[in-house]
Amino acid sequence: MKVALRASLTLILAGAPLVLGEEPKPGAVRETSRVTVVEVPVQVVGRDGKPVKGLGVSDFELDVDGRPQQIHSVDVVSLNRNTPVLGTAELPSAARRHFLFLFDFTFATPNEIARSRDAAIRFVEGGMSPDDFAGVATVSAESGLTLDLTFTADRQQIAAALRRVGLPALIDRVRDPLAFAFALPGDPNLVISEAYSSKTLAVDAQSTQKIIAAMGQRVADDYMVTRVVRHLSDMGNLARALDLVDGRKTVLYFSEGFDNRLIFGSVTHEKSMEQAAADNDALFSGAAWSIDYDRRYANSPMSKQLSDTAELLRRSDCVVYPIDIAGLRTSSDGAIAPAERGEEFLFALAHGTGGELIRNGNDLAAQIARVEEKTSLTYVLSYIAPASASAGPASDGKYHPIRVRTRVHGARVSARPGYFDRPSYRALTPLQRLMSAGNVISHEKAAGDFPLGVLTFPLSAGRIAQLPIVVSVPTAALQGRDPAGRARLELYAYAFDEAGQMVDYFAREATVDGDRAARGSLLFQGACHVVPGKYRVRVYVRNVLDGRFGFVAAGVDVPDFAAEKLRALPPLFVRTATRETLLRDPKTTAADSDPFTIGGTPFVPEVSPVFPAGSTPRVCVMVIAPGAAGTTPAFDVEVRIVGSSGAALEPSELHVLGKTAPTPEGLVKVLLDFSASNLAPGRYAFRVTFRDSADRTVRSESEAAFQVS
Repeated sequence: MKVALRASLTLILAGAPLVLGEEPKPGAVRETSRVTVVEVPVQVVGRDGKPVKGLGVSDFELDVDGRPQQIHSVDVVSLNRNTPVLGTAELPSAARRHFLFLFDFTFATPNEIARSRDAAIRFVEGGMSPDDFAGVATVSAESGLTLDLTFTADRQQIAAALRRVGLPALIDRVRDPLAFAFALPGDPNLVISEAYSSKTLAVDAQSTQKIIAAMGQRVADDYMVTRVVRHLSDMGNLARALDLVDGRKTVLYFSEGFDNRLIFGSVTHEKSMEQAAADNDALFSGAAWSIDYDRRYANSPMSKQLSDTAELLRRSDCVVYPIDIAGLRTSSDGAIAPAERGEEFLFALAHGTGGELIRNGNDLAAQIARVEEKTSLTYVLSYIAPASASAGPASDGKYHPIRVRTRVHGARVSARPGYFDRPSYRALTPLQRLMSAGNVISHEKAAGDFPLGVLTFPLSAGRIAQLPIVVSVPTAALQGRDPAGRARLELYAYAFDEAGQMVDYFAREATVDGDRAARGSLLFQGACHVVPGKYRVRVYVRNVLDGRFGFVAAGVDVPDFAAEKLRALPPLFVRTATRETLLRDPKTTAADSDPFTIGGTPFVPEVSPVFPAGSTPRVCVMVIAPGAAGTTPAFDVEVRIVGSSGAALEPSELHVLGKTAPTPEGLVKVLLDFSASNLAPGRYAFRVTFRDSADRTVRSESEAAFQVS
């Protein structure tokens, strides 16, 4: 390979395209040193049920903690988009719609679950805007609450999660369809005749049968009550986790509800007249001990738990739209008589959160379309509050009530009633921690506890390109340690395409012992694999012990290497003295495709290159020529140093240390160094240009930033 080197000067270059830096972005809470800008999403619906348009600051009133607040600004966000946005900076996270498909398996039949799943898939395909987020969760008395998919805009992931809903192992059959089981275990039928019997009143056989049946029903009810209590507890835990997600959460709750008697009592319900008659016979026959007064009258503890759950959902900015899946039944379900339905429970949940009960489950399209229309226009009210009153710093979880009013006559305002101060990380449940991390990644929230340095670039690897990703984790991230002095980190990297679909990722845990954690920072090397196109790379690192995190995101263009004659890759500054702990992911960095090797010898790249004046930086420059495999290509290599001052700057020395033979993909690496003795402190760009020696019109250029201290 013929190499011709010369140093020259060009115009000033700004930025470092090789290193992904943090990008400022509006979020639900933006903090400064003294005050916090809090954003409150508001939806206004007129008497016709449609969004009210054209409102401004003068049309709203806002109270926080009972005190009027001056509205700083009002942003209008319309979600009727036909095309997605690559990256989320254009759309405030507080204004995005978040749909949670929540499937209740507690009393559902397989056919109901299947039709619920199909209805949800149809809504994803035709009712969601490209900028909407959706998640999938299931809940049952046996397995509890399971989050199958966190909030994402990836339609393929959402559809895949929905198609897996309703596995037979998850179905909870409460009643025996073939009626082999006459009563549930524990039925006291065999001991009733030996129990209390009136010596003064004669009880006829028919009344005795009613009392026995009532006792059996009481045992069954106690079993059901346990399931309802657990279900409401799971819903409360879900509400606490959803509070950590920015914006309003619309919960499409596919459920049959619960038998109304279990919560609201049975005296006034027609469906329980036989039970009420049995209780009356027991009263007159002296068997009042057999009456379950919680079932006969309102069950105060359970009613309160339902009310508290609805209030917790409302305070977490969740609006529940229960979809009564009993309405999804058809004759193929084989039901001889209509099943007990829990419409009152579902209505109470909808009414308590500001939602609406969807009864006619066989015609969901039109009803869900109304939900989509009501939430299509959002006003984001911004007000300035002291930092101590914000949701930013960790605290004891104090609640701050919010009241939003509009001066538009006849209009109805839908807004969250308040917010909680962020609790400490140790107080969060596993589900809350999952939601918190997902909220940062999905909304690309730039704020973090420590900065991250991330190095990535496209590399030809056959038909599928490789995105090597090197994450530089600072010493500050390793400060939180266990009693043994070890630091534990979670590392996540995701690659999203232009349509918002996640195409590849890696997720790893790293444990750093006390000595290494005390010495310095950490480097982690992994990779994603993608096809040519534009992508958004998002990297999230969290200390498992104290919850501090760092996040960074940026766009990456992956060319079609096979269609190009020549492609210069970004130069890599080589670290000559290793000061950090380097971890390589063996699953994503195979030795034969590792870009950070020269002649089989690995090297450590500088993620954020900084060199002292007078040093001799070492650089690996790379070029891909697909047609060069098996040949000896001839290139001219031109190196230029670009100074921030615009003055004529030239390295005093430039040496080629070696080169590699072309790989099967045509990748050639050249190792060189240059002297920075005449470079004043400041930022510079190292630009390299490759030209085909035979055809000078074939050229490719790339660059990387560095700093002289």
